[in-house]
Amino acid sequence: GDEADGMYFVSRGSVVVLVDFEHMFRIKDGGFFGEIALVYDIPRRASVVIHNTVSLFKLGKKDFQEITKKYPAIEQGLHDAATTRLEGIVLSDLVRNVPLFSLMR
Repeated sequence: GDEADGMYFVSRGSVVVLVDFEHMFRIKDGGFFGEIALVYDIPRRASVVIHNTVSLFKLGKKDFQEITKKYPAIEQGLHDAATTRLEGIVLSDLVRNVPLFSLMR
């Protein structure tokens, strides 16, 4: 995936997050995405699809680093959110790719 250059906040509308072309979840007004790659400093793993008119705000990587350094509570909240989402993606990968688990779909 691409290197993370920021994260995005959904001001209005909704987006769908896809991993390996599979629907993972929908993010609505007030939600955010792109935090996993920034928190863990890894390449992006997901794609985002917009199905309607959406207003987004971008928080660039440099600003993200400054804010999370200055405000540990924000850093912790984003870390927790990234961890939860990443665990969901890994679990979904297991269900899709391990024959025993794929029978449960």
